[in-house]
Amino acid sequence: MPEIGLTPRLLARLEARFPGKVAVGHAGLNATERQADVLRLLQDEAPLFVGVRNAVLAPLKDIGLVIVDEEQEGSYKSEEHPRINARDLAVKRAQLEGCPVVLGSATPSLESWHAAQNGRYRLLRLMERPAGVTLPTVKVVDLRECYKEERKKVVFSPLLLKGMREALSLGQQCMLLLNRRGFENFWMCRACGKTFDCPHCALSLTYHKGAYRLRCHLCGYETAPPEVCIHCGAEHLRGVGEGTEQIEDQLRALFPEARILRLDRDTTTRRGSLEAGLLAAEEGAVDILVGTQMLAKGHTFPKLTLVGILNADMGLKIPDFRAAERTFQLLTQVAGRAGRAELSGRVLLQTYSPDHPAIVHAVAQNFEGFAAEELPYREALGYPPYAAMSLYRSEGDTPREALEPLRALRARLETVPGLRLLGPLESPIAKVKDRYRMQLIVKAASRGPLGEAMRAAPLEPGGAVTLDRDPLQFGV
Repeated sequence: MPEIGLTPRLLARLEARFPGKVAVGHAGLNATERQADVLRLLQDEAPLFVGVRNAVLAPLKDIGLVIVDEEQEGSYKSEEHPRINARDLAVKRAQLEGCPVVLGSATPSLESWHAAQNGRYRLLRLMERPAGVTLPTVKVVDLRECYKEERKKVVFSPLLLKGMREALSLGQQCMLLLNRRGFENFWMCRACGKTFDCPHCALSLTYHKGAYRLRCHLCGYETAPPEVCIHCGAEHLRGVGEGTEQIEDQLRALFPEARILRLDRDTTTRRGSLEAGLLAAEEGAVDILVGTQMLAKGHTFPKLTLVGILNADMGLKIPDFRAAERTFQLLTQVAGRAGRAELSGRVLLQTYSPDHPAIVHAVAQNFEGFAAEELPYREALGYPPYAAMSLYRSEGDTPREALEPLRALRARLETVPGLRLLGPLESPIAKVKDRYRMQLIVKAASRGPLGEAMRAAPLEPGGAVTLDRDPLQFGV
């Protein structure tokens, strides 16, 4: 499984079918719990094992089947050493064990889809939802038109508010997705125009109203909001943007009788809090669910009939060639939460970019249409799955200190045929925890030249430069 929050319901289902035969392992368990189930595996007492990323290394014997659920999820890729991708490692382990591996997804990664189209993978289709449940109806709300009508920025469109009132009056549930936590995205001074940034990272601070803190979501730095601008001394301070905390605040004013639950990284830090919240929603003890992408996949809420996506094109604005793919996946996954039981569901998708292919195909729930439109761009620009990539990173106390090792590395890699070198240049977030960051992207038509690059310019363990093969994250 890609995330700890998805394991409890799966475990319950497996235990019902195979009582006493299921072991589990993930970081949400304490050491004693993890050790007990590892011993069961070593003693062949648990023929089924469920876990997250590191589960692919579990000490099972005579493996007959490996299943990777939600195979497209980026959380399978470790951003720390060793930078493994558990999905790819699962494929390799199944190969070594001589058993099948199943990669499951409603929105496969384009790499896996391309492999299936080329015959490297065998494509199996599920053409119906469980128990014959129909797909929800999806309607686009053009926020540009809402702005023209209201003459101001709109968070909840009139159509969404109407739909929520109707659902709540019938005793049904609503879910609102906004993939950004906190109350306001950043603070700025209207007098001088400067923002309040983290002193340790090249990132603006996010305002959290409940804690009355400006916080950095990278290094954890926090401070009390200032009374006057730290740059010019003016009192014209203003928060910009909305996060899930503000959405919850506004909903409590709009629907004072509703039982509202917010689920994001700020509200699920206590052990078991995410599982308890999901269980409450599943049992109908919650009227409105508000949260980030952790709500988007794998969960079934029988009474949920309306899903509202507040800013559907937020993920399209980041500098990443996978931005459209990730947006399509997220929108399709969250839309799939509506109407998963007897009640029919509908989705209202608010966007400023209703004509973007990722939005258009997500509305139609048409993965193959999206893939057919997106893949030619990837091929023309030389991005995966039509090319292989490596990302070399370097950090230093100064920009120059971070840059020099990559310049020396590039000089050595220029002798390797078949490589395209991009950089070195600043990482999209140029400083994290007082360390400046540079990166060098290496592309090739196949994986062979990247292996040759590793032999031509081997890296010292613990040295200044680190390597990420098949990178998924370019910013952090």
